Amino acid sequence: MRKRLLCATDLTVRSDDAVLRTAMLAQQLDAEVLFVHAVDDAQSGRMIRMKVNRAQVRLLSQGERAMKHAPQDAQVAVRLGKPLQVIAAAAREWNPDLIVMALPQRRRLDAVIGTTAERVIRATHRPVLVVSGAAAMAYDSVVLATDLSATSLHVARTVANMGLLDNAYAWFVHAFDPPYYGMLDSEATVEKQIEEHKRRWRNVVMRDLVEDLTQLGIDPDKVSASVQAARPFDAITQAIQQTRPQLLVIGVSRWFMLKRILFGSVADQVFRKIDCDVLAISPPAAPRKSWLRAA
Repeated sequence: MRKRLLCATDLTVRSDDAVLRTAMLAQQLDAEVLFVHAVDDAQSGRMIRMKVNRAQVRLLSQGERAMKHAPQDAQVAVRLGKPLQVIAAAAREWNPDLIVMALPQRRRLDAVIGTTAERVIRATHRPVLVVSGAAAMAYDSVVLATDLSATSLHVARTVANMGLLDNAYAWFVHAFDPPYYGMLDSEATVEKQIEEHKRRWRNVVMRDLVEDLTQLGIDPDKVSASVQAARPFDAITQAIQQTRPQLLVIGVSRWFMLKRILFGSVADQVFRKIDCDVLAISPPAAPRKSWLRAA
């Protein structure tokens, strides 16, 4: 089956790059696209009809311009409701491989309930690409944050299967907490352990992840590994500063609401502070226990 992309747009200038990036990816991946716009239904019936009709015309025009390489592969949908509800409903119907949206505006409750992007991931269980940079060219440099868990392998395979690494150089970034100074014999001992840990993890990344990606057709000469003795967000920030990628790929936890309450959210920091495009991928669905199926 052909890949499917869903692009959520508010029809403002803020969404223009998300629409263009969607069209660019559609051409690159030979994918079909559904452009979706939400109209607030908390108004009079006549006003709602006017807004829906106006949005329909604008969305059709925007979709045709963006998808001029294959206008037949573009569909549009104007739905009534809150944006999150509309996106989730459209995702259930369209079954997209990827949801694309502009960087959402910050809201006061984001620190508690998550950014709009995080809530879209939670509601749809789909990869979400948040576009904040200009969609001028295909991605040619990508940073992937990894901890070598099953989720990280799933993230790497998902990105590779999307074709986003076909013509790009990829940096895999791994972070670990260094041992506390003063708890070992000397500062030199700590530094030695840190360097040994970096070397070991770099070897693991290059062996396991790269071998896996090579089987998917990724050129191993276009892959590097960076291991940092730092907190995850600090390691990501350092990698972004060093490589200046157009795209950062992160995995999000199935339990990120609980992690947000207990530890704070790396995804929240990424969406608020990283200025390149961000692709967030949720883990694969956990298999149900047999006793749950029996129930």
